Amino acid sequence: MLPKLFSRALWVSLFAFLTFGSFQVEAGEILLEGKASYYVSTNHRFRDLYGGAGLYRLETNIQAWNDWYAWVNLGYMYASGDTNRGSHSHLHLVPLAFGVSYLFNYDPFVPYVGLGPLLAYSHINNGASHVTRNQNGWGGGFQAKTGFLAYFTESLFFDFFADYSFIRMSFHHGSKKTVHHKGDLSGFSFGAGLGYKF
Repeated sequence: MLPKLFSRALWVSLFAFLTFGSFQVEAGEILLEGKASYYVSTNHRFRDLYGGAGLYRLETNIQAWNDWYAWVNLGYMYASGDTNRGSHSHLHLVPLAFGVSYLFNYDPFVPYVGLGPLLAYSHINNGASHVTRNQNGWGGGFQAKTGFLAYFTESLFFDFFADYSFIRMSFHHGSKKTVHHKGDLSGFSFGAGLGYKF
């Protein structure tokens, strides 16, 4: 299921980048922003161990054609928690996503929806001696987002949003023999951002 979803999202985004880029006749707007959100995993094992976590992102939106924008964001999430055996676990997640969005211009509020593929790197550090201390993983999926921009000057705006990230990871560990296992880091994030329009 993951390869099909990821492949479709990737091809849709690449097609949109090429299509809208070829139709652009004048320099469009550029939106830069920092975003902070609360991440709630849809995986109960993740929630039991880490609970919720803060997810922080930098995002760029570039107007490609009319109300269509190409976007890319880079994020970082840190979560920690105690296992049922009393040991401590730390999770670092770095997601990179890109895609296309459509903005509905109702000045001063600008609702939007967006979709695109997502790549992710994760590192888990476990404090217990009976489990592998360090586990690294790469994975992917897609990100769907919605929200609205609220301008309070001609160029400055707040971004209130809700995102869903579908993330499937493949973790590996072991010094002599490499062991692989799958992980689900999918979830919803709710938050706000502060941005500037060029």
